[in-house]
Amino acid sequence: MKTILKYSLLLVLFYVAISCSKSEDNLPNNPSGSASSVTYIAGKEGNIPTLWENATPNELADGTYTASVFSVAVQNNDVYLAGFEKKNLTKKATLWKNGEAIDLSTNAFTSVATSVTIANNDVYVVGYEFETDADTFVAKMWKNGVVTNLTNGSHDAYAQSITVINNDIYVAGYESLGANTIAKLWKNGTAINLTDGSNEAEAYSVTVNNNDVYVVGMEFINGNEVAKLWKNGSTINLSDGNQHAKAIDVAVKNNNVYVVGYNGLKAVMWINGEIKALSAGSPIRDRALGIALDNVKPIVVGYVHDGNKYVATIWKDGTSTDLSDSSEDSYAWDIYLN
Repeated sequence: MKTILKYSLLLVLFYVAISCSKSEDNLPNNPSGSASSVTYIAGKEGNIPTLWENATPNELADGTYTASVFSVAVQNNDVYLAGFEKKNLTKKATLWKNGEAIDLSTNAFTSVATSVTIANNDVYVVGYEFETDADTFVAKMWKNGVVTNLTNGSHDAYAQSITVINNDIYVAGYESLGANTIAKLWKNGTAINLTDGSNEAEAYSVTVNNNDVYVVGMEFINGNEVAKLWKNGSTINLSDGNQHAKAIDVAVKNNNVYVVGYNGLKAVMWINGEIKALSAGSPIRDRALGIALDNVKPIVVGYVHDGNKYVATIWKDGTSTDLSDSSEDSYAWDIYLN
């Protein structure tokens, strides 16, 4: 029964937390933001994992099985995506390189890759995997395909985001402790608690700028999720707690901090703590999930509900544009500028 409950919990966590696996500031390799830069967006149309390249969708599977991609990174024209393929009824942590799927796990049980980043020609992926010996989900990191456990299996744990700066490895996620989860940051494998366990809390994204470490997530307080930003471990509330809110991704440049997520039913962005609505909101809730900075101009991706289905969306210069014309639900999880 315990295992069955965990699989049910995974489905909830998977789509509510959205893994939201993010890596770094995601500043463009072309800092001028000229027309030659390329925008890569990881997402999904129906059951098909999709990479949009300058708004042109490229399918990564043929739809015979369920798969998703949640994170994208690019180096030397090689495009990497992290997610899962669901074959034989089991999700398998997967890395795609230039469209070719690579299994990260040899485990027969559920595993999911949530975030990918490239540093010094090394490919880093994080996620989580169910281990039967411990009967828990274990937070994992794969470096060039070689796996390292971030947790010991004593509690369920989920790695959601990774960035690598000056050979230091930062991972954001959360770990269960009793009735609640604790928002966590791992630096070079050493765990740092961002919350004390008195409330349910989760961390979704981490970035580093000028030696300052920024993590975003949520804490459940007095019946509502409160969007949170942790800067060097100090907590900043981004929402007032009057309605559900989550901070899902973060980017920083020139001491300006950009955070995206949702507040109430609207997709939103916070700039230095000031909230800006990106969508009008829908009864099923719109979400902003990923942000990249073109110079200091934020470009945001996520999804909105049009009354019939979810539609993958990009926001730029205050204007929203549909990425998908599919008759099925579509989602945009992450964005990378090259």
